[in-house]
Amino acid sequence: MTTFKAGWRIVFAHKLYLAIYIVWLYAMMVMMSAAVVNDSVHQSDDGIFSEAKASVAVVNRDDTEAGHELASSLRGYFAVSNTVIDLQDRPTVLQNAVATDHVDLIAIVPEGYASDFIKACEQGTAVPKIGTVTSYSSGAGTMGRMEIDSFLSNMRISMTAAKTFDGSGMAKAAKRTVEDKRAAAASGENKVAVVKGDEGKGVVPGLTGFAFTVKLVAYLAFTAVTVIIAVVLSAFGGAERRRRLDVTATSPRRIGLQQILLCVTFSMAVWALYMLVTCCLMAACGMDLRVISAGGYAMVAMAVFSVILVSACFGYLLSAFGMSENAVNGVANVVGLAIMFTSGMAFSVSLMPQAMITIGKLLPGWWYCVSIDKALGVGTASSVEVLGDTAALTKVGLNRLPTERETAGAIAGDGLISSVSGLFGCLPLTSFAQNIGLVAMTKVVNRKVILSGGLILIIASFVPAIAEVFNSLPQAVLGGCTIMMFGNIILSGFQMISEAGYTQRNITIAALSLTIGIGFTQVSDIFVNFPDLF
Repeated sequence: MTTFKAGWRIVFAHKLYLAIYIVWLYAMMVMMSAAVVNDSVHQSDDGIFSEAKASVAVVNRDDTEAGHELASSLRGYFAVSNTVIDLQDRPTVLQNAVATDHVDLIAIVPEGYASDFIKACEQGTAVPKIGTVTSYSSGAGTMGRMEIDSFLSNMRISMTAAKTFDGSGMAKAAKRTVEDKRAAAASGENKVAVVKGDEGKGVVPGLTGFAFTVKLVAYLAFTAVTVIIAVVLSAFGGAERRRRLDVTATSPRRIGLQQILLCVTFSMAVWALYMLVTCCLMAACGMDLRVISAGGYAMVAMAVFSVILVSACFGYLLSAFGMSENAVNGVANVVGLAIMFTSGMAFSVSLMPQAMITIGKLLPGWWYCVSIDKALGVGTASSVEVLGDTAALTKVGLNRLPTERETAGAIAGDGLISSVSGLFGCLPLTSFAQNIGLVAMTKVVNRKVILSGGLILIIASFVPAIAEVFNSLPQAVLGGCTIMMFGNIILSGFQMISEAGYTQRNITIAALSLTIGIGFTQVSDIFVNFPDLF
């Protein structure tokens, strides 16, 4: 075990790397995750979304009476839901106000705007724009610009309805628009209610924060483990050390095995430290650690250890190429950042261009995040499909809805098989909906029967003779079975809809689902008419 012990001594000798890649990166993880975990644990229960208020200044450069009335009404419109600030119309004052974030939005009514607005309303053309300057660090200012468009649009509708295309008509329309907004604010019509499930079921406080914290290991562990493993193993590759190893009695095979053991034990140490820090952070933020089942913790722990082992393997590969320490640091950090920004942990996948998604799927971070989502049942469309399939299966097979334990077990099982699939380089798996039709016909829901079917499929994949037996089935027989299976699946869905009741809401959901699901599949050319997102 000389090589193994020497490897650990080399690890502890690189105190700077341990301080940067273990201590500092983990401290960064705690700081990044603390706010997310706190927001996730201490969720607001009032059910009302409060819109952020913007600091707005309205500058009037139209000296006409109609222009003054328009600017005054615009200030009143903003004052209903924002903070209105008075600014002098001087370039230095306006620039300093925006640069120092004193205001989020400056609305500038240009000279002659009132007459141009009246003319556009009378002729039915597009109304002129009001000049705006938005603070770069404020999202509320951008929302304020949308309020200006709403103000002008409502004014135009009011003037067109009254058919008074003059200064007095515009002043009346502006005042009416302000009064309508005040009335809506007083009645609460502009408040947005947050829709929650029955008694908050399905939302576990702190779960999304826990998932976010665990996902960060894809970047932290990759950079830390890759660099340290590569640097440590490179120490055994020096010319002098190689000569010493060549004359020792230890065989090269044993030396290699001890190096692999060093990689595995170091990975286990990092894994244990990371899981301990994560659980302590969750507890410190007030999360009840018992809300996650033992199976969920086990799957998360297995996924974390898997990505750490992948990082150790990458470090082992870099050391085999004989790369210098600077090169190892550069490669590990670049690839680590690529994993972070293409896996969906830094920002939503919906905001990523297709090229980034393609790159992400070639890296381990994407599949790691998918396995975490599946293990915890958050942020994945596959879990929604599992819920639907589980409900349909128990309905047609047992004539009841699934229990909470059955639903949790189905999601956990879905996450487990996807995690195992990722270890073998395969894509994430999902539930097999065709079984619903088989259960509807046979009423057989015994797990031993399902297990036997799975074992037969596994054996068929390894034994070509058995696979040929299934391939020899006539197409007419397979076609008849397919018709019966999918027919039963559709009818089971109709049964669930009928039990939920044919309300207008349920009818709308069912109609859109059928139209999009069947229509888009049958007429695939429809996607040609869609705009390119990226």
